[in-house]
Amino acid sequence: MLGGVAFAALAGGIGLGVSSTAHAPQEATQRQVQSFYAARQNESIAADVCIGVAIAATAGAVVPLILAAVNDPDAPAPVVEASLVPMPGGAYVSLGGAFD
Repeated sequence: MLGGVAFAALAGGIGLGVSSTAHAPQEATQRQVQSFYAARQNESIAADVCIGVAIAATAGAVVPLILAAVNDPDAPAPVVEASLVPMPGGAYVSLGGAFD
C-alpha cells in the first residue's frame, strides 16, 4: 500500500513541478503576471511536499522489508529492481519487486 502512495505522490510531485516552470503570457498585465507567478510558486511548494511524501512512503515500505530480512536470515530476500534512464525531455523510471 505504501508503494502505491509513494508512486502517486511522486507522479503528483513531478506533474506539479513541471507545471510550476511555466512562463506568463507576453500580453499579460503586471497584476496578471504577479498572480501567475504566485500560483506557480504554490505549485512548486506542493511539488516539494509531494516528493517528501513519496520519500517517506518509500522508506515506510522498504524499511520493514530490510528489517524482516535482517531478523530472519533463512528467509529468501525480496527481489527489487529499479532503473532510471535519462531521455530527451525527461526520464524513464522503472521500479519492480517480487517475493520468493
